[in-house]
Amino acid sequence: MGYILGDDRCQQFLLSPSIDEYVDELSPVRVLDAFVDGLDLEALSFTPSILALTGRPGYDPRDLLKLYVYGYANQIRSSRCLMRECRCNLEVFFYCAV
Repeated sequence: MGYILGDDRCQQFLLSPSIDEYVDELSPVRVLDAFVDGLDLEALSFTPSILALTGRPGYDPRDLLKLYVYGYANQIRSSRCLMRECRCNLEVFFYCAV
């Protein structure tokens, strides 16, 4: 059992465009997304966790790092405020389309 994986951002919905189309091509979130995807997280001491055979799998550390850096860059320090951003902000939803 692996990590909880996000949905494909380019997947077409029945009546609306994909999540990828909502975020501007020049948006800073795309730069952050590409930057974190290019990092070697194991070299930065993000060691893979031991996955349990029971229960729900954990979130991918890359997605959590993207969310944390987005919050830091936008002065959002509370985890509850980050949770609200995940529900209503399309740029944050771009990261965590789970």
